Amino acid sequence: MKNYKRLSLIEREEVSRGLASGQTLREIASGLDRHPSTVSREMSRLRYNPSSYRATFAHDVALAHRSHRSDAKLLTLRT
Repeated sequence: MKNYKRLSLIEREEVSRGLASGQTLREIASGLDRHPSTVSREMSRLRYNPSSYRATFAHDVALAHRSHRSDAKLLTLRT
């Protein structure tokens, strides 16, 4: 099984461009060499519709979520 790797800002920008040009999620995923479910989850995670997806905002949200998760893990380990 392949290890999960989060989408980078560059990949999120490619998703945004693909959506703007009318590509399907499968076409975008193929261009990124990612599984279609990765792109689908990116869209559903942030509850975006294709016309409102913004790569930089999505990336900022992902980074904030990631930092909150690591804080929670540290707090759990300390107690």
